[in-house]
Amino acid sequence: ASFPDTQEDRSYDFGFSASPLAVLLAGFDATAQTDHVLVAWETVSEVSNAGFNLYRSLAADGERTLLTTVPSAAPGSTQGAAYSFQDADVLAGQTYWYWLEDVDLSGA
Repeated sequence: ASFPDTQEDRSYDFGFSASPLAVLLAGFDATAQTDHVLVAWETVSEVSNAGFNLYRSLAADGERTLLTTVPSAAPGSTQGAAYSFQDADVLAGQTYWYWLEDVDLSGA
């Protein structure tokens, strides 16, 4: 059988990457204090990392509010660092949910 010559060499990008993760976390904790919540995290490495966005919500699936942006202490490094943020805008007895987002050196 003969097929019309319509096939071309094509390249597809499905978004998979063989590069290492930008940030490897050693830990991420939120601890209630007397008048604030102490949010602390530690990284093992920060390849291509410019910093972090820290978010908070009143529910696990609730709307996230950006609390702060923290620049990387080891931007683009295979070294890690320790970070913390004191969330003073909290009420006693309220449960809070926190998310940490890494910001790539490209801004993504």
